[in-house]
Amino acid sequence: MYIIASPKRIRTLRACCDVIGFKAVSCTCFTKRSIKMDKQEIDKKVREEMLHISFNTANPWQRMLRALYNMLRRQHLAENPSAEPRESLMKCAEELSQDDPDFHPFDLDFDTTYFGGMPAEWLDSGMKNRKDRILRILERDKVLRTWKTFAEQNNLELAWFTDLVLRAGCVVQQDGGCPCLPEERSACPCEEVLTECQEQGQCHCRVFLSEDFKDRIGTKAWGV
Repeated sequence: MYIIASPKRIRTLRACCDVIGFKAVSCTCFTKRSIKMDKQEIDKKVREEMLHISFNTANPWQRMLRALYNMLRRQHLAENPSAEPRESLMKCAEELSQDDPDFHPFDLDFDTTYFGGMPAEWLDSGMKNRKDRILRILERDKVLRTWKTFAEQNNLELAWFTDLVLRAGCVVQQDGGCPCLPEERSACPCEEVLTECQEQGQCHCRVFLSEDFKDRIGTKAWGV
C-alpha cells in the first residue's frame, strides 16, 4: 500500500504501523516542490497569468516585462510548480531596474491585486514621485475587482482576449464611465451588459462574456 503525505504525517503513520505491527507499508513523501509540471501545463498557466499583464505596446517597458515574465515564469514553474506569480513578477521588475536607472516599477501596467498587491516600497516611492500615477493605478485595480465581482454574481466571464488592465484604465479616465461609449453609458458595468451578453455572448466593450461564449464561437477559433 502506498501513502502520499507530508514528511510530518509520514513519521506519524510509520510510528502507528510499528505499534500495531503492520509493516507492509510503503510511505512516500511528495512535496509541492517535487511535483513537476509538463510543458503543456506550464504553457497554459503562463498564458492565463499573462492575461493580467497589459500588452499595451505604447509602453516600451511593458513589452520588456511581458517578454521577461514569459521567460522567467516558465523557468520558475519548471523548478518549483508552487512558485507564486508575484515572485516571478518581482524578479522581472528587479531585472528591469538593473538595466536602466530611470526605470520605475510603478510605470508597469498589471493587475496588482492578482499579483498580491503593490509592494510597500513601490507605493511609497510612487507616492513621493508620481502620486497621480499611483492613485490612477489604485482606481484601476478597484475597477478590475468590481468587474470580477460583477462577473461572479451574474454567471459571466471576463474576456481573455481583451487587455482588461488597459480597458480598466480607460474607465478611470472616463470617471467610471463606459470605456467605449462614455457619453451614452455613464457607469461600468452598465445596465446593458446582461442583455448584450445574453443576446450576443459578449458586451459591447468585450469585457464580459456569457458562460457559453466559447461554445457559440467554437474554441478552436480562439486557440483555447
